[in-house]
Amino acid sequence: MNYAFGAVVISAIRERTRLLHGPFAAGDSSWYAWVAPRLFRFGLERSSREVLREFLGGKVTVEAILEDLRRMGGGAKTKSPPRSSEGLRQGG
Repeated sequence: MNYAFGAVVISAIRERTRLLHGPFAAGDSSWYAWVAPRLFRFGLERSSREVLREFLGGKVTVEAILEDLRRMGGGAKTKSPPRSSEGLRQGG
């Protein structure tokens, strides 16, 4: 995995965690105990792709990181169409 795609994946994980668990960035110490059995418990039993798709409810898209960038920079408020990780690898 390259550095840029790692940022896309972690943004998607943060967004899904906020959606399912609630806000966790401001001192919520329960987030790790909530995430661990959903992402970390499988070890090599299941592929990372399978675990992430199940946790995210579908494929990784760039939408979460674009929303993070909008929040940080006050950028454009329009939504981009979702793009899958396959599109990222194919240069599209």
